[in-house]
Order: sequence, then structure tokens, then C-alpha cells
Amino acid sequence: MNISKSSVLILFFVITLVFVSISCSPSYQAPSELTTISALTGEVFVLKAGITTWTKASAGMSLEAGDRIKTSAGSNAVVTFFEGSTIDLAADTEISVSELGIAKHADSTIIKLWQQIGKTRSRVEKLVDPASRYEIDTPAGAAVVRGSIGDVEVDKDGTTRITNIEGRWHGIGQGKEVFIPQGYYIIIKPKQVPSIPAPIPLPPPPILPPPPLPDQLSTWPSLRQSAPPQSVHLPQLQTWTQTTVQDFNSGIGENVTVVDVGGGDGTVMLLKSEGQEVTPYYPSGTLESSSHDCGHPADFGTISWDSQTPGSTELKFQIATNNDNSTWNFVGPDGNPATYYETSGTDIWSGNDGNRYIRYKAYLRTTDPDQTPELEEVRITYY
Repeated sequence: MNISKSSVLILFFVITLVFVSISCSPSYQAPSELTTISALTGEVFVLKAGITTWTKASAGMSLEAGDRIKTSAGSNAVVTFFEGSTIDLAADTEISVSELGIAKHADSTIIKLWQQIGKTRSRVEKLVDPASRYEIDTPAGAAVVRGSIGDVEVDKDGTTRITNIEGRWHGIGQGKEVFIPQGYYIIIKPKQVPSIPAPIPLPPPPILPPPPLPDQLSTWPSLRQSAPPQSVHLPQLQTWTQTTVQDFNSGIGENVTVVDVGGGDGTVMLLKSEGQEVTPYYPSGTLESSSHDCGHPADFGTISWDSQTPGSTELKFQIATNNDNSTWNFVGPDGNPATYYETSGTDIWSGNDGNRYIRYKAYLRTTDPDQTPELEEVRITYY
């Protein structure tokens, strides 16, 4: 049998492609630490991989890829994964462990689950390695998580609700991925793309008893002699202001200078330092403010500022908030990292509400080397 050179070359090329694809694919191995049912109440059952009969679960029972666990009415369970993350199963919930692994030559981990029905709450350890993955697939889509707390609820028809309580969550349906801001949720129906994120509804206010009628006040001595009603303390509008040299210099600047204009007040400019006189101003620069502690989970109002912006210059802002005073993700008025606050007095994106700490980031730009925008004061309101 004769084999041409071209056939040999084609065969060699195909073998090479297969080898490269295999060698480049992440190779995962079973973790040495166990994934276990760490707590349970009521009737909880496990179906081990390769077995056809459900058995009653017990605390400390280990789970592996291919195993299934379900809770009965009035029951719940907690599964602790090998890397410390946990998932709580509410009553009438069933999940399967699709994949558990650690990369052989890296620190990345993979936890992949299938949730058939019911409600779960995941508390995911922060995934430092970008290749790591925590994912919950459902009949309608998937929830992808990177270090956070959130809920996944699956109805009988497969409709899935994903709620981001804290951290970074994404929902995927029909190939479309949607970022879910903290404090928001999405709905994914089977064979449909995810809904637009919506804020978690607030619980209804408590029902207070009706006040006593005037004739009751005159009839009942106990009511006449009772202490006067306490005044109701409504949330007060507060304003965080930065305007002094010290205020602006407490932040982190790049290609900007804070100029003392007298009385301790400062103005932020694209001014170069002495010895850089070729052109007086940088073409662009930024100022990331210091953190402001609102003292409580805040509802934010507006961001406004005083500035001088000649025609060839530009000044715009982004805002970041959190509850740990360390995670700063700057976004614009629609929650997008690619948009900016460009008009003074703009409402702050509602996705920032509920956080305690806040920073702003100012972006200065000029197309004229002899002109600069001048930032004089920044004001952020909140309740």
C-alpha cells in the first residue's frame, strides 16, 4: 500500500493539533480534601454515583462527582466543599455534583453543580485564580460565581431566579451572560435569555396599632398620664464634601497636581511638576479619592461638583462602594464600568445603595497642552 507524502503530512498535522489541544486544556484531578454533608435536619437522602437506590444521609458523609442529594419537606442540609465554600439546601431541593477538581499544575479549582429544583444559598470562598470556577447549572441556565453569597431558586417548570446578596454573580441563559449587581436578582425562563437585573424587593413595613381616639384620652387616666410620644427620627440627608488641599491629597492621583488656591482650599489640575516645562499640562490624569465611611448602609443621592472646564477640556467621574472598605469597582450612573457621571447633580446608581464605604474617581483630560480642567469641589449626598 502506497501512502503519499501529502497524506503523511496531513496525518502528522492532525496528530499535532490533537496533542496541542490536549496539552493546553486544563487538567483537573480529584481534590485530596473531602466534600461532605456538614449538617442536616430532617430527612435528607443521597444517591451515590452508579447506584440506583437513594439512601438516608448522615452528617459527615462524603460526596463525589456524580452524587446527588435531596431534602424532604421540612428538612435542610449544608454541603461543605473541599476548598471551604458551602451550599445550603432548603426543603424540597435536589442538586447533583457534576464536577469537583483541582488543576494539576495550578491553584485553580472547579466546582460545578446541577440544581434540579428548590432553593440553595451558596457562600463561595473568594476565587483568586481567574481560572477557578463555581457554577450552578439549572434547566433554564446557569449561575456563575466568584467569591460571594447568593441564592438560586428553581421552580417545577425550570424557571430560575438568581439573587446576588453579596459579591460578584453572573447569570447565563441561551448563551447570553448578564452581570447581577449586589442587591439585585434576575429571572431565567427555559429557552429564554435572562431578564434585566431588578432590585431585591424590600419587606413590607410593620403594621402599627391605630392611635387612641380623643375621647379615650379623656376617659382613661393611664393614657392621660402616659409619657409623651417619642419623636420619629427620619433619615437625615448628609453630604460628603471634598474641597481642601488635604481632602484631595488624601486620595491617589496620577498626572494631576493639587494647587493651594488660598485658605486651605485646593484645585486639582493636570499641571506638571517643575522641570517638565515643555508643555505645562498632561493630556490626561485621574484622582481616586480617599474612602468615606457613611457609618451605616447608605442610600446614596447625587454627585455634584464645582469646576472650570474650558472648551478643549473634559471632567467626568465614576463611583465605587462596598462594605469591606477594600473592594473598589468604579462604575458610571448605569452600573457600567465603561460609563461616567458627566453632569453635576446626577443621581448615583441605585446599585450602590446598601453599602457603607464610598469613593469617587475623577477623570481629567485636555486636547490643548496650554489648558487644563480645574476641579474645585466634590459633593456626594446620602441618607
